[in-house]
Amino acid sequence: MSNLNLTLELPGEVVEAIAASVASKLAAVSSPDVRNDWHLLDVEEVANRLGRSTRWVRERVKRGDLPFVRLDGGALAFELSDVRNFATQRRIDVRDEPETRRLRAVEGQ
Repeated sequence: MSNLNLTLELPGEVVEAIAASVASKLAAVSSPDVRNDWHLLDVEEVANRLGRSTRWVRERVKRGDLPFVRLDGGALAFELSDVRNFATQRRIDVRDEPETRRLRAVEGQ
């Protein structure tokens, strides 16, 4: 079996056209946060992002822990930045936790 090396040289304008096409296709399939400048999240999206149930999210809203937007008295909506802040504020650095508390947290999972 022999090694075969092929070299393909393309004119600059062809390379540019390919790059533009690839960039366009990537933009079309990127996440909603990248495609859209801004949109409100619904309860299901927040639950998915936090890895919790919609019931859990609603409970945090009722307790006043999680900021929300209510448009026209309808369904709950959330700003992505509020959801991120909610999670960040609850971040626990294990280096600051006593050993016994860390063990209990692992056992409780």
